[in-house]
Amino acid sequence: FTLILSYFILKKKYNKKQICGALVVIVGICVSLIPVFEEIDQISQGVWWWAVVLLGAQLPLACMNITQEKMQDRFRNEGGSKTKRFSIIYFQAIESFYQFMTMTFLFWTDILPQFGTSTNLSSFWFTFSFDWKCFLGFHSAIDVSSRCNVCAVLGCLFIICYLCSYVSNTGLTLYSSANTLSLLSTIPPILVVVFWYSFPSVNAWAGGAPSDLTEFLSNFGAIPFLIVGVLLFRMNEAEDKRPTEEEGEVELFW
Repeated sequence: FTLILSYFILKKKYNKKQICGALVVIVGICVSLIPVFEEIDQISQGVWWWAVVLLGAQLPLACMNITQEKMQDRFRNEGGSKTKRFSIIYFQAIESFYQFMTMTFLFWTDILPQFGTSTNLSSFWFTFSFDWKCFLGFHSAIDVSSRCNVCAVLGCLFIICYLCSYVSNTGLTLYSSANTLSLLSTIPPILVVVFWYSFPSVNAWAGGAPSDLTEFLSNFGAIPFLIVGVLLFRMNEAEDKRPTEEEGEVELFW
């Protein structure tokens, strides 16, 4: 989605090596999806439905990255004043606010049949309130799940890592492109599967579904394709996007 939208919205032009790099990444993704292809006969169990949902969910993300790069390009093109500054944290604060509002207004999707995890508003509120009690370490929650003892620590680590990832993403679209970001984002989910398979006891403690050998090998085998594809694409991006002094200052904080 990002490559296509960049072509039409940002007027990006791709050379043959970049196209080859993108195709190599697609091959890597297909390799990682081998277990899904093996379950193709389970259409009645919703395999295709969730595959379509997962694919469709990438469109808003692609639009966000494209809009982010477009705004950064506008900052670059409208530079020329030494007082003009671009704050990565401020930019992400605004972006995260819109994400939070969107997530809040779409809370009702959690009670949709065959889609959400709650059957009605009452069960939604029960889960929502219990999760907060678990995060804050309430004894009533700890009595239900011992994992609530470390929920606050793990939750804070997740928030920090999440923040760092979005700050890094902003830097990538600023100094590279949304295309490079989208290709790089295919690697972490693969590494997650490899991690859970490599540490089954941690996976079991977290309540995750066990991974089989086929899933591990397919994801592990996809890593070289993804790395080579991303490097091939990035090394052949002709545009140098490093902001100059005349284009304004880029700061982490403002």
